[in-house]
Amino acid sequence: MIGFYAIECRSPEEAELEALFVEPEFIGRGIGRTLIEHAKQKTAALGVSRLIIQGDPNATDFYEAAGGVYTGQRESTSIPGRFLPIFTISL
Repeated sequence: MIGFYAIECRSPEEAELEALFVEPEFIGRGIGRTLIEHAKQKTAALGVSRLIIQGDPNATDFYEAAGGVYTGQRESTSIPGRFLPIFTISL
């Protein structure tokens, strides 16, 4: 396995991307793009209209290229005092 994602439905209208991971040696080969597009299609097929993403600050360009719009920030649950960007993708 070189990558995976996980989605959690939060409400009938909203889901959150809980994880998106690509093995480091495969980054830059389009695998992350394929995974996020698959996640968007599967989520939309469930009737959800918004995909929320808490991203790493270093992945901002990636999520914006995938259609994400910056909508705020959230404090990290693993690193106190670190804030992570939130993106929303309309499906």
